[in-house]
Formats: sequence, structure tokens, C-alpha cells
Amino acid sequence: AGARRATAICNELGGRMLKSTCTSKKMLLLLRAAILLRAVAAAKDALNADPRTQKTCREFYGARGDRSVVTTEDRIARRGASTPRPAYKCTRGAPYGRFVDASDGPPVWYHEIPKCGSTTVKAWLRALHAQNKRNKQFEVARSFAVVREPLDRFLSGYGTVRHRGRDHWPFNDTNADEATTFERFVKLLLREGDALATARPKERTRCLWYHVFSQMWFLELAPRPLDRVLRLEGLANDLPELLRTFPLVGPDNASLPAALPPRHNTAEGNFDTRTLRTASPSGVALALRYLAQDYACLGYPLPEGSSGDGVV
Repeated sequence: AGARRATAICNELGGRMLKSTCTSKKMLLLLRAAILLRAVAAAKDALNADPRTQKTCREFYGARGDRSVVTTEDRIARRGASTPRPAYKCTRGAPYGRFVDASDGPPVWYHEIPKCGSTTVKAWLRALHAQNKRNKQFEVARSFAVVREPLDRFLSGYGTVRHRGRDHWPFNDTNADEATTFERFVKLLLREGDALATARPKERTRCLWYHVFSQMWFLELAPRPLDRVLRLEGLANDLPELLRTFPLVGPDNASLPAALPPRHNTAEGNFDTRTLRTASPSGVALALRYLAQDYACLGYPLPEGSSGDGVV
């Protein structure tokens, strides 16, 4: 059976290309190449799948049903698998996410996660501004999201909260150095979690905290499993494949280009994240505890020195 399979693969992949007889050596080489290509394709498909369906992710803090997991923020709030999540103000209706038209059927839902190149992606989709009314017109039939290396995203989000929050929050003590401020920031997040967005009804900047909530917290807002979960680090190379899966079109019904526009909003807060990594090792260690589930679920390698332990 193996020989017959090798011959078939050789004839299929190599016979026409090489225009020669499939010898045993050629058959072996082509069989190995075919197996490798299929393994790479299968691994990429698994990587691009909704992580909430993956065993490692479902076992990290526990799962709810077949497409939902307990997140870091749930853990902080002591919400278990049987406890429903509260209602959030900043969800699909306003302002995160966009429906994008496609030439082959119903609109495709872009499940936006802040600080994952979302402003650049929205510029590419030609949908920079919130579309709350349009977001409520359709049911999500197919979808994609973009994720990012967790610590890189968290530090970027810290810059956003730090910049927009100014001295409004207790961690923003103007007399403290950046390392101390960052550590206070992470401790506040570990203590309150998503209550920073739900338990402060008069807080005008509570949606601002969404920029540092875990990426799994955002994926939990998706009403159905996501069809594609792409990595920001490889997004430029993945656009052609995404457009083959979803032939997206702009407002003028023209096909979207297979290239991203210039990056937007790259360094809000104007501070050096590389310096902060070395200046606040205790703050980074606390942040990695907060982000442990994202690393486990999204498949990014843990930074050196991280134990991978989550919140307790």
C-alpha cells in the first residue's frame, strides 16, 4: 500500500513536472516532500484555528461548552466554567469589530483585538470608523481575527492606557519612575481584572482598559468559533491566503489589495518598551503571569525565565 501510495504521489506531483519515469529514489524524495508539505499545512491550519477549540487552551483554566474557555479575567473575578460573564459596554456593538463585504457571499466579521495592528487592519479594510449600526444588521457567519505576541501587545497597551489616562489613575504617580509605575499598573490589573471596565460605572475611561485585557478575553466575545486567527507578526505574508479564503472587497466593491498600508499608532505613550523590560523585571514577571493563558492558547513561545504559571 505504501509503494502504491508513493507511486501515485510521484505521478501526481513529479511525473508531469519532471517528465521522466518515477524511479524509486525519486518516489522516496517526492513522498518525503509531500508528507512534509502536508504536515506543515496541517500545523498551519491548527495554528490558524480558533484556540478555544484546542485541548491545551481548554485545559488551562477550564472550558465552558465546546467553544468557550475561562479567561484570566474570569479567574481573577472568581468566575468558573458555570458562571456567566457580565455584560460589557465595549463589545461587538461598540466599537470593536467590523463587517467587511465579500464577493462570494455574506459579509465577513473582523473580530478586532486592540493593540494587534487593529488600526492598520481597519485602514486596509477601509473601515476605520466605528460601524455600530451595521454591526447589528448581520449575524456572524464567517470571521477572522489577528493576535500578537502577548508581552509586546501588553506593553503597547500599557503605553496607550498610560498616555490617555494621564494622572487620572492611582498608578500614574508623577513622582514615581516608569518601572514603579508599570509594576503598580500590573498589580492593579491583577487585583481587579475586567472589573476595571464593569465595576466603575461613572468612569469615562473604562473602555480604555480593554487595551490590556488578555487576547483570550477578546476571543470570548466572538459569538461563534473564528474561522481564521492570524498572527500580526506574519500578517503581511498571510494576506493572500486570507483573501483566497475570504475574497474581501471595499466600499466600492473593488477587491482589497494583498498588502497592508503603512502601520498606524505604533508607539502611543512615547516610551521605550525595551528599556522597560529590563528596568522593571518584577513588573514584567507579574505581567507574564497575567498573560500566561495567552501564551498557552495562542502558541507563542514563553519569554526566557517565565514559568508559564497563570493567576491563582
